[in-house]
Amino acid sequence: LLQEAEQARDQLQELDQLVATHSASKKLLESTLATVDEDERRIQEQVALYREEGVSLAAGEAFSAAGSAITKEFIEPLVGEVSMRWKRIFGTGGLSLSPDGQITRNVGGRILGFESLSGGEKVWAQLLTRLLVSGASTRAPFVWLDEPLEHLDPRLRKVVAGTLAKAASGAGLRQVIVTTYESELALQLMEDVPSASLLYVTTSR
Repeated sequence: LLQEAEQARDQLQELDQLVATHSASKKLLESTLATVDEDERRIQEQVALYREEGVSLAAGEAFSAAGSAITKEFIEPLVGEVSMRWKRIFGTGGLSLSPDGQITRNVGGRILGFESLSGGEKVWAQLLTRLLVSGASTRAPFVWLDEPLEHLDPRLRKVVAGTLAKAASGAGLRQVIVTTYESELALQLMEDVPSASLLYVTTSR
């Protein structure tokens, strides 16, 4: 009986060890499965990120190509026109219009910002750029300018007024509306530019 009891005890110990081994194997398997699930989740996240990156790169290339096409078709001709008209009025070149709309001037190899221009030069540059951009980039048939001739010296005032009076003869704009207190200059433009018209606006009391 004693021998049988010892054998039974040994068998019980072996069973306990076997159960412990199976339990450890189960925990290891569960841990491995959890790791596999986590790795799979990370792989899916990486795939999604790569996909988003691919879409972003493709979109970036498309936008870049579109930007280059727009620059070549619209901006470059505008830059050339701005520079040519500036030189015609002021006798010197160097005025530039960047693709993002920044007006700069090249003087002796130095790039000067818009703030370096005189008051009259700023007005002329802004008006010229606005008219050219409006004519090239919008379908609106007209542009309205409120008192653009104020605070200009007489010579530049006449030049700007003449430019505005003739601006509607271009392909882009059909009508340029200008408000001004310079009635004498407006009357003179009526004689010089047949397509211009003058309308007096008064306040009633």
